[in-house]
Amino acid sequence: AAFGYGIVPWEFRLGARSWAFPGLLAVVLKLGSYVGFSSGQSLVLLVKTSMALVSLVGLYLTMRLASQLAGPRAAILSGTFATFFPVSVLLSSRAYSEMVSIPLVLGCITLSQGDGKKRQLLSGALAGLAICIRYQNGLIACALLAILASERRFKEASWFAMGATSIGLLGGLLDWATWGQPFGAFR
Repeated sequence: AAFGYGIVPWEFRLGARSWAFPGLLAVVLKLGSYVGFSSGQSLVLLVKTSMALVSLVGLYLTMRLASQLAGPRAAILSGTFATFFPVSVLLSSRAYSEMVSIPLVLGCITLSQGDGKKRQLLSGALAGLAICIRYQNGLIACALLAILASERRFKEASWFAMGATSIGLLGGLLDWATWGQPFGAFR
């Protein structure tokens, strides 16, 4: 996607996954090549470093959400557990959609806890992007929408839904451009 050659995994040839995450990686690789990352080794290092930074954002959001829900001690405890969780240690620098969707989902949850149109629109947009990157995140987005509705926060729920829907429609357009039909993986 970035340089016009390479192996395309079956998930992206047959439409089992969205091109949203590989597209983001392609942008990182292309921008890296413009600033001097030209060898295969340096490009791999760029991707690994980018993913490690994304993992750090996920760690920060884990601690922020814990602090928001239960205070500073919970933030320290959750940060410690998240840092030393074996899967986190092993996968934090890997280019997996799971690693990118973690900060998106945590940001979505953190923002949905507050009030206001902008917070809910951004929360929904993060939910929509998380769904585009990993479809299973739709369960979390639906749960957050249900929580907002069950708390009788109908305005916030509608803003959340609008944010998620707008990004979801862009994801459908991306699928249409790459596979010839929108939302192909849902068939």
